[in-house]
Amino acid sequence: MIPLRKSDELPAWVERSLGYVFTRPELCHAALTHRSAGAEHNERLEFLGDSILNCSVAHMLYEAHPEADEGALSRLRATLVSGETLAQIAG
Repeated sequence: MIPLRKSDELPAWVERSLGYVFTRPELCHAALTHRSAGAEHNERLEFLGDSILNCSVAHMLYEAHPEADEGALSRLRATLVSGETLAQIAG
């Protein structure tokens, strides 16, 4: 995963990753922005953003590791979407 240079690149990155074009990219950004970032936020959308992240990571791992069982995939996903890992990526 490549860290983003600017937070305004987030909606475009999500669209490329999911193959989906948001009609309101500002909602995508709000969904993936935690209130601790000091930006406008919507915790209901954050809940949805967390689900999108989990689904996206699950799909990437499923494709990248066809030999892995559900337990191994779940542990990998949990590691990748942990707050510590995401903070390192956002670095």
